[in-house]
Amino acid sequence: MRSKVRAVVLIVTILLALAAAAWAVLCIPQLMERQQEAAQYEDLLQEYVAVSSEDSPSSEEIAADRPGVSSEAAPAGAGPQDIQVDFAALTTQNADTVAWLYLPGAGINYPVVQAADNDAYLRRSFTGEQSIAGTPFLDFANSADFSDGNSIVYGHNMFDGSTTMFSSLPRYTDAEFWQENPDIRLLTPDGGEKVYRIFAVCQFDVTQSGAAADYYRQDFRSVEHQAEYIQTLQSRSVIQTGETVPAGSTLLTLSTCDRSLYGDNGRLVVIGYLAG
Repeated sequence: MRSKVRAVVLIVTILLALAAAAWAVLCIPQLMERQQEAAQYEDLLQEYVAVSSEDSPSSEEIAADRPGVSSEAAPAGAGPQDIQVDFAALTTQNADTVAWLYLPGAGINYPVVQAADNDAYLRRSFTGEQSIAGTPFLDFANSADFSDGNSIVYGHNMFDGSTTMFSSLPRYTDAEFWQENPDIRLLTPDGGEKVYRIFAVCQFDVTQSGAAADYYRQDFRSVEHQAEYIQTLQSRSVIQTGETVPAGSTLLTLSTCDRSLYGDNGRLVVIGYLAG
């Protein structure tokens, strides 16, 4: 009897050892690659970006600037930060650079690139190496100066609990998170900065009929056509922001994967209008 027990224990031990070895072979290289990619972008931040805090507004000032947010709910001390990017040096390293995207509350602080197609940076780092995380990129059909009716930037959701790339965008399905982080900041090589106020957050199945027209439209036939598009987004938004989007506003859409409702076909978009 004891010999049988020992045999079973030995078999289980061997199986566990094999499983651990398989995990090491499959997962450790990916973990190391992700760590290397994180270090690479940290190097970009250190070399090309300077961030300094400005005086923080009071909770009453924040509440006055955000519809539906009480002074109690407004995050006192969460003031804006001054961010400067050395685009001259950055574009020398990668000529595809078109902007720098900054959402500090969501942990998004990355360069944005644009290539001749939307596949180029899906699995390529900013410096050109093979990369699981890729690089946030502007849709190839958009104007590089973000002057279209709606500019679309894509980024990966790593599904690993981190804030890498666009992994934290699903947090915008929480209205309280939006209240604390309502703006998207976009710096451009001409020295400009665009601030977009988020007005809608939508989840959908990318394989559904009409998904591209419903969520990824880039230009509009008229102001009325754009108004219909915005109204549709707001009606489908998983949070109600109470934002009034001025007619003819320039829009910015951030898009990532989201498995919470539709599995691998799920997508999440965070849409803002140019507010400053």
